[in-house]
Amino acid sequence: MLESLLALLSRPGDPDSEAGRAQARNRAIALTALAAAFARGVSILTALVSVPLTLHYLGTERYGMWMTLSAFTALLSFTDFGIGNSVLTALAQRTGSGDEHGLRVQVSSAYGAMSGIAAGMLALLALVYPFVDWPTLFNVRSPVAGQESGPAAAAFLVILALSTPVGLIARVQLGLQQGFRGNVWQSVASVLTLAVLLLAIRAEASLPWLVLALAGTPLAVSLVNTLHFFGWVRPDLRPSPALFDGRSIRRLSVDGGMFLVLQVCAALMFQINTLIIAQLLGAEAVPAYAVPERMFGIIGMILGFVLSPLWPAYGDAVARGDIAWTRKVLRRSLVLGGGIAAGLSGLMVLAAPQLLHWWVGDAITVPFMVILGFGIWKVIETVANAVAMFLNGVNVLGVQVVLALVGVVVSFIMKVWWVKLYGVSGLIFAMNATYLVFILPFLAMACRKAFVSIESRAVQHGR
Repeated sequence: MLESLLALLSRPGDPDSEAGRAQARNRAIALTALAAAFARGVSILTALVSVPLTLHYLGTERYGMWMTLSAFTALLSFTDFGIGNSVLTALAQRTGSGDEHGLRVQVSSAYGAMSGIAAGMLALLALVYPFVDWPTLFNVRSPVAGQESGPAAAAFLVILALSTPVGLIARVQLGLQQGFRGNVWQSVASVLTLAVLLLAIRAEASLPWLVLALAGTPLAVSLVNTLHFFGWVRPDLRPSPALFDGRSIRRLSVDGGMFLVLQVCAALMFQINTLIIAQLLGAEAVPAYAVPERMFGIIGMILGFVLSPLWPAYGDAVARGDIAWTRKVLRRSLVLGGGIAAGLSGLMVLAAPQLLHWWVGDAITVPFMVILGFGIWKVIETVANAVAMFLNGVNVLGVQVVLALVGVVVSFIMKVWWVKLYGVSGLIFAMNATYLVFILPFLAMACRKAFVSIESRAVQHGR
């Protein structure tokens, strides 16, 4: 029944008319956004239940070890060397151009490359594991925690390596404008993970088995998603070693390398902010930044549900020559996205003092300029992300890499300078100024240049 509903909702429009293709893309965007919101909601609800369960069962020391391991899941966005993002763009473009053979080659080549990366990670783990003092690494003292540290780390890192190729299915589905499938399976994974956690606690399982339950269940669901998708939904795209293509792998690796640079720059741009504050103002000043950052992050999460599906839709539309739709949707994403971000940020700025009081009481004092800075930032961030989705979709990566590198250097200098002058609020306004002066104007220029190139190619092909 679920599959019938998904098939109905994802049914393509008339491929011979621009209106029919636009209808199909709009439906896929809306469905993926709604499914992503639902999946995120389920994930948050299950986390609210699982965190206290896990904490009380493991105790503070072993739970701290699990949290340390969990932090490494952030590495998953780097372990594929950007190939997941590059295959997303490649699949969207080949879907739009009707290149079925190219689709099969790209899928098979991507899985071949990711499997090679996973094999390398597993080999490195096997080589290094015997020489690591795991109890010292996690700084645990109890005999039970020390005994479990190595096996728990090994289980988690094996799952992390296997997730590199298995997790590729989500990017493949998004590139084919069927990202809603991955979001539905993610919801299933969240619920099953909670159920398996309850069984593991009831069985009084050790930490390594708990790691397998918490990290292994999503991996197993991704594997089922992969088998179902290539077995029933798109068997024509089933990966085959016979379709591995060296040139495709090299191209995916080159584009993936650019995406990797963008990911690393984003991490450097935003993840070191608390470190800068701690070093210049002291650790006691960090909560005044970190707490409102979490609060305003809800706005970015909501808008991200809508903006992310635009990436493959742009690639598909440009490949088909639907330039009018592309221009209209980009303009709409900028106006509506920026407007919604401004409205939500304005409400959040007004409500922030009361919300912070309800949330953390009088534990911290957040200056109004910090709150205002975050409100402005969310508007800038939304506009930048809307432009990035378009540039990613049409595979304009070089200018984004250059701007990201410039942004990292300039923002770091300005953050250090303005934090010394203005405190915590100086860091946020340094980010705002960096984007307004050094990034957004050049992203706008890149968009105009991209449209000139797209329209020129369309004329050459008689579209």
